[in-house]
Amino acid sequence: MNADELTTRFGIDGILSFSEGKGGLINIEISNSLATASISTYSAQVLAYKPNDEAEDLLFVSNHAFYENGKATKGGIPICWPWFGPAATEGGPGHGFVRASQWDVLDTEQNQDGSTVVSLGIKTDTDTDFWPHACELRLEIRVGASLNITLITENNSAGSITISQAFHTYFKINDISNTSVTGFDGKTYIDKVDGSKQKKQLGDITISELTDRVYLDSNGEIVINDKGNDRQIIITSEGSSTGIVWNPWVEQSSDMGDFGDDEYKNMICVETANTANDCVTIAVGEAYQLVADYRIKKVK
Repeated sequence: MNADELTTRFGIDGILSFSEGKGGLINIEISNSLATASISTYSAQVLAYKPNDEAEDLLFVSNHAFYENGKATKGGIPICWPWFGPAATEGGPGHGFVRASQWDVLDTEQNQDGSTVVSLGIKTDTDTDFWPHACELRLEIRVGASLNITLITENNSAGSITISQAFHTYFKINDISNTSVTGFDGKTYIDKVDGSKQKKQLGDITISELTDRVYLDSNGEIVINDKGNDRQIIITSEGSSTGIVWNPWVEQSSDMGDFGDDEYKNMICVETANTANDCVTIAVGEAYQLVADYRIKKVK
């Protein structure tokens, strides 16, 4: 269906409509009494979210991002599934394949509290060489006073499956040199920049170089202190006990064709995940749910 047909079927008058975005990809545009948001139906990827009383968007999207079939879009909230990182089997794309696939619109709903809910879905089949399992994914996105996303994986295959996954969320910040992350103090992390050595976090996280860390046994509240924008970004989650903190710094930024050389200064990825010692096994006919909630708090 094109944007007009989707609006006719799933639109909500004055609140939710569909439009043709960059590269001809179709986006869902939401403007309710609480917030605005933009969601790509191609990747089931939230590209923008801003409470109505907030000046800056929650999410970062690169000015050099790709918007075309078969490629992932750099920014927002990409969905990494059924693996996080390198492919588990030969031939599979890094971070899985659903972040560069077309999803179906399943439902839209307007709630009495003013929030708007969008449900998107995609099915996998047994004829995919690098993932020969029948699964059904449903992503529920609630746009309200906070942004809430729930990814449900249902295993319809003949045997149990094991997945790793992540919300690879890019947060927009004023200045990486004036930003810190709290909530990981005392946690063990895998330092992927230093040969995957295990280290212990002491105090808040600050970024002054290439950073790529997987924090283990971490399922509490995480706070990004975006001091330059006088705000905190508060992250809570369910179904996850690993978190990733990533900033490409100078080295990786210049190597990515879909990322600006200086854009690392205005973003940080803090990801809700199941990876490392937190991979998930789902029995036949069962489902697993990963949830993240993002809320902005102003700091005077």
